[in-house]
Amino acid sequence: MGVELIDRVTELTDSDLLKAHRAGDAAAFEALYRRYRDRLFLYARSRTRDDGVAEDLVNETFLRAVRAGSGSGSIAPFLFTVLRRLTIDRARSEEAQRRREESLRLQWVEASTPQADASAVEELNRALRTLPPDQLEAVVLHVYGALPFAEAAEVVGVPAKTMMSRYAYALDKLSALLKGSP
Repeated sequence: MGVELIDRVTELTDSDLLKAHRAGDAAAFEALYRRYRDRLFLYARSRTRDDGVAEDLVNETFLRAVRAGSGSGSIAPFLFTVLRRLTIDRARSEEAQRRREESLRLQWVEASTPQADASAVEELNRALRTLPPDQLEAVVLHVYGALPFAEAAEVVGVPAKTMMSRYAYALDKLSALLKGSP
């Protein structure tokens, strides 16, 4: 259906394009993507204020839409609903990470001050020593080195998202250890 589909794309419904995609026609997916990507991108950009993040969220929206399929008619409401939920989830995740970072910074400041309790310093150091080397490196570069993730990633030679993941895993582990959980 590929070439034939491209010639008729404006007359095909979203449902027709989804059916064609499920039948193996890659051009159908591309037609749906082209039909909605700009509108979705503008919506995502208005919510995230970041072009790169907006683009990632739009791509994730399309992946989820293809996996879930859709009923008949326009898939626009479904796409925008998925995208809205993704932006909300991302904002919540960023806020939780910000709180973990702030908690870790406060603990570090408290442990670094002259009047810090020696046991608190030892507890933090012990927790840091339990981290895998790549996670410890992420914490040291981002928190103590004050490098943004992109710069820390450049130092290590990994993608920024990898550095962010390592950091998030480290914060989760440190938080659990410092709260006394295993």
